[in-house]
Amino acid sequence: KGVQVHCHEVGLQDPSATAQDAFKDLKVDENEKEANPKSYNDWINSVQTKRNNDWEFNVQFKQPEDTESPPDFNKFTLFHKGVENYAMNHTTLASENLQNVARMTEEQHMFSPCMVGTLESQFLKMMCQIKGAKKCLDIGTFTGMSAIAMAEGMPAEGQVITLE
Repeated sequence: KGVQVHCHEVGLQDPSATAQDAFKDLKVDENEKEANPKSYNDWINSVQTKRNNDWEFNVQFKQPEDTESPPDFNKFTLFHKGVENYAMNHTTLASENLQNVARMTEEQHMFSPCMVGTLESQFLKMMCQIKGAKKCLDIGTFTGMSAIAMAEGMPAEGQVITLE
């Protein structure tokens, strides 16, 4: 069917239109030019990098040592420092394929906070397995980590359609 048809089916406008088209006749004060990035990469570097300053890489490459019983977790909500590491340490390690995507994303200095982590990828894989999914749509593919996770959770005849 094509990208345009898929965009229309999910309520999106024409994908060939860009944000720059909306601003082409807008007069910009010379002092504000730096505040308005010209490209996606400029925006990532000026806005998202600052916004995600405290972000920690959230993909594990080695299974932690097993314990006789689960360690104590004395928090009442998941929004505490260390919770994500605790959960990752008690979740099945992501596949080698997923680890390779995470490693390459980091090595190529891509904006890693846009990538799903170990917990998210394992969750997506599990949801596909539970549902018995044979077809999935991945919107916002970035480096493909979520698409690979969903594909791993589907049978061999399954299909993941990606849309960036």
